[in-house]
Amino acid sequence: MFHSSDPEVVERVVSLAADDGLTDLAALWSGAPATTLPGALWRLYVLHTWSQRHGEDVVHRYRAGSRTVPGLRYLSGLAEPPDVHEVHRTMDDILRGAFTGDLGLALRRAGAVATIVAHGTAHLADEDRDDERTRQAERLLSTGEALTAAGRHAEAGLLE
Repeated sequence: MFHSSDPEVVERVVSLAADDGLTDLAALWSGAPATTLPGALWRLYVLHTWSQRHGEDVVHRYRAGSRTVPGLRYLSGLAEPPDVHEVHRTMDDILRGAFTGDLGLALRRAGAVATIVAHGTAHLADEDRDDERTRQAERLLSTGEALTAAGRHAEAGLLE
């Protein structure tokens, strides 16, 4: 796994999807299983990019879901209640941590965020009787589970 203490290199890696877009990364990594390094990074970059582009929506969904899975709030690292700035900062920190610190922890933190947001999305879908939002909740929950599994694989030294 790539690790760097050079802040310039880390910032280039963190802004990779924003600068080059997810299209290039999708071509390389989107088909990779979640418990491989490319698959885990793909899911992490997608979650990060979505949270940066739709911060208000992420905050709304996170707040709705944090009551359901309160234990995950601590792992996510988001201050309560989060605002858009907090979501952007925390997601940047999680992505940065994948390259400067503990990859397993970064993936599990991202998994916690995705799972909380999935629960919030499901609550909002129930309130609105919105089938599309229900499908979004299912995809977010799947992403959260995949990131969590990848984090466990990384911690066990099994992430390929």
